Amino acid sequence: MSRTLYTNDTFDRLSLEGGSVGLKRGYVVIFAQFGLIVLFVYGLSAEFRSNAYLQDWISKSSLPWLQYFLNGYLAAMLLGIFLGGGVLLAADYRLNRNKKTSLRTVD
Repeated sequence: MSRTLYTNDTFDRLSLEGGSVGLKRGYVVIFAQFGLIVLFVYGLSAEFRSNAYLQDWISKSSLPWLQYFLNGYLAAMLLGIFLGGGVLLAADYRLNRNKKTSLRTVD
């Protein structure tokens, strides 16, 4: 008597490639955390640009080069990385969502 097992192509592909659904959720969590970091950097940058006392304090400190990053350049760069990562994450989701899977017989 032969025993027939059924397996899912997608699950086999994920286990061979080292990926899983938990790994995909991890990407989303990391992306959300990076989004919060971008939001906080943008808020700090906006506060620096509107607060003359903070600008004076930073310019007289031992870190005057920090003004360059707090003027909005760092926030703009991080926002660009965040948007690019969002496009890549959405493309990966769309690519994997449209794959058709079927059960196949394994002897």
